[in-house]
Amino acid sequence: MTITSQGGPPQIIEVQIPSGPPGPPGPPGTSGSLTDLTDVTGTPGFGKAPVDDGTGTYPLTQVTTTEDLDAILASVAEVNWRPLELADPRLVPFSTQDPRFADPAWRLTLNNVVHVQGMVACIPPLSNADVGLVVATLDPDSRPLATLLFGCPAFNNNARVDVNPDGTIIFQGMLIGGGEIDWFSLTPITFSVAGEQGRFFGRDT
Repeated sequence: MTITSQGGPPQIIEVQIPSGPPGPPGPPGTSGSLTDLTDVTGTPGFGKAPVDDGTGTYPLTQVTTTEDLDAILASVAEVNWRPLELADPRLVPFSTQDPRFADPAWRLTLNNVVHVQGMVACIPPLSNADVGLVVATLDPDSRPLATLLFGCPAFNNNARVDVNPDGTIIFQGMLIGGGEIDWFSLTPITFSVAGEQGRFFGRDT
């Protein structure tokens, strides 16, 4: 509002007009699945994402339940080591010789990475004459897309250990010269499992 007084400059007076009572609440959103709230391809509106709260703004949409989120976080935090059964009677857990060391075991993480750990004692010792010896076999959910080669610490040497798509862990002799080993470690073995993410370079899982 503008008022002009006689002989003086124009003056601006602010007048506060009290607002009326709040309007009625908007219509309730239709019930539906979680997909209805996370689908952002359609026309925005009540019960759709981004959710229209009736004020012309579109606040963030909950895309998962608290229960589902808690379950995901619990799975991430869980450490579930599975015992690795050694396939040959000449191979035993090194803990039978020294209990300070971890038994052979493996785990599959939530992001599909396999970790193997533990030490294996060889009684009698292994040599290059034992190339092809099956050490153990991983479960079907913990196998690589193709054969992987690992260098594993061993007594006075490094052993070559392969992991195959059928899950077999194979002793493939020494990486440095010959000789014999009476123990080797499986802890360096870590890899991503085969799966949909393995469809690359023209290869199929």
